[in-house]
Amino acid sequence: MGHYDKFVFQYINGTLEPRDVHFLEQQDEFMKKVITLTRDKKYFDKLPDRVKRDGDFILELIDMFKDDHEFLAMMGEEVLSLKNYESREVMEITVTLSNLYEETQDEVLYDFYDRGECYFRSIEEDIRKEIMAETDYYERKNLGEGFILTDMSFHDSPITKEFVAKKTTEELLMNHPMYEFEELVHFYNTSKTCIIDGQERKFIFDYIKEEDKALADYLGIHPALTDKYIPMVKDVKENWDNYLQVINEDKLEQVNDEMERFIVENNLSYDMMDLYRGIIDLSVNRNKIYKYLPIEELNKKDYKKVDYSKMDIPTLRFVRHMTTYLNDVFDKDVPYDDMELVDENLKEMDNVISIKPFIKNKK
Repeated sequence: MGHYDKFVFQYINGTLEPRDVHFLEQQDEFMKKVITLTRDKKYFDKLPDRVKRDGDFILELIDMFKDDHEFLAMMGEEVLSLKNYESREVMEITVTLSNLYEETQDEVLYDFYDRGECYFRSIEEDIRKEIMAETDYYERKNLGEGFILTDMSFHDSPITKEFVAKKTTEELLMNHPMYEFEELVHFYNTSKTCIIDGQERKFIFDYIKEEDKALADYLGIHPALTDKYIPMVKDVKENWDNYLQVINEDKLEQVNDEMERFIVENNLSYDMMDLYRGIIDLSVNRNKIYKYLPIEELNKKDYKKVDYSKMDIPTLRFVRHMTTYLNDVFDKDVPYDDMELVDENLKEMDNVISIKPFIKNKK
């Protein structure tokens, strides 16, 4: 700024002539110096529009006044309403205020959060189109969620790139189309000992890497983006046994319902229900199932065992169906209805690869 320096304090103290004030208020660098030095929001209205269109400087002001949310909301609305803004600057200002809303949950900033969500959905849709336009099966699969495309598209905007990484990670972990977060952790881990104490973040990285290697690499450099999920993983581990108790007891009820359904629909004898324990003995998941059988059922010594040599064809079909059903139901520690939905989606999709990593056979 040079020769304007000596006028800054005179301007602040109101000792300049009106004509000098008028002249200096048209000088971009001078006014930047004034508001930066005073940290007084009253000077914002006096900033030339050229300064208000300087996205990088507006980001500095957002950081400077980050505790005054009402002022930030007013400033954000004003600067974003100006014309000739680059899309990068608009997005970065919006994203920064959106992030601040997520940190503080101050409703005065909600509109920027909403716009940020719209930006992300638009970016997500553009990436989806690019991936689906890839004709090579393996290349398309290797793109995962497409974060490598984000990396290329926003190479000059670290703010936007970090925002997309954060939102994509959230989509993968919190907005899974099949599972809640707790179910997701159980899907990928057969025991809570699979997640070593103090290495909860490793599970997050390993899961993300399976879905999108480029995103996992980015998170490795910016691990703070996964901080909020670490205590969530710890909570899942703490509740592990209770979760298994509830879900497996529910599955045993499903098994009984399925036995009754099959019997009724195939006009079979209800006596086949007596094969319940014998069929469990045939399942590859029998050891897991035994843990959750009612005590009275578990202590039975004279239950009816399966004897293929004495079995007619309808009974054989029933036993085979229920054995397969037990194998499937207890294969993963997640609700079985969801697993059935995955299979249905697979049949509908045929050979089409979805860029959403969840709709694929993980059994």
